[in-house]
Amino acid sequence: MMYLAWQVSTLLGLTVGQRIPDTQGWGMDFAMSVTFIGMMVPYVVTLPMGLAVLSAGGFALLTFGWPHKLGLIFSVLVGVLVGYWMETQIPESPEPQASLPRDPVE
Repeated sequence: MMYLAWQVSTLLGLTVGQRIPDTQGWGMDFAMSVTFIGMMVPYVVTLPMGLAVLSAGGFALLTFGWPHKLGLIFSVLVGVLVGYWMETQIPESPEPQASLPRDPVE
């Protein structure tokens, strides 16, 4: 059902959305970016994730002018590589050992 709703909404957006006048002035392109950022922020919970996001975002700004949106693809690859590299470089912290309850008789 979710896939069907997605497809119907996309079809409505393509057909009906073109009939609404002056949609460029609404700033919806900015709203899409803010929505995407809002969806991503809760998932950035570790240092490797944070560095991957920051590096991808930084490279996206640096490569914004590349043709055919190749800078975006390049930036995603940089983010993935930085995240992977950081995951392999940061040693995992040992899991805490569960202490056994003390015997009240002692």
